[in-house]
Amino acid sequence: QSRPLQVRWMMIPNKTTVYLDTDRAQGFAQRARELAVGPDLFSIAQQGRHAMRDLYWPNDNHWSMQGQLYFGRHMLDYVRSTVGAPASR
Repeated sequence: QSRPLQVRWMMIPNKTTVYLDTDRAQGFAQRARELAVGPDLFSIAQQGRHAMRDLYWPNDNHWSMQGQLYFGRHMLDYVRSTVGAPASR
């Protein structure tokens, strides 16, 4: 018998809310924590912007390669903590 489906949301902070308008992100982050629908990537982004030079590509709003690895690691940790690690073969 399969387990019930659990929907999780990963709200991705954009470059503006991470670097320029951090107050704007606080409402999203607070509501996400209240609903417990996914990881708080807003707080993780604030930590990451100080931990690495280019969390986002300099000339657009997409994560840099370092940013993809940084967020991906946190997203994977969240999924593993809620769903569990895959079974070994």
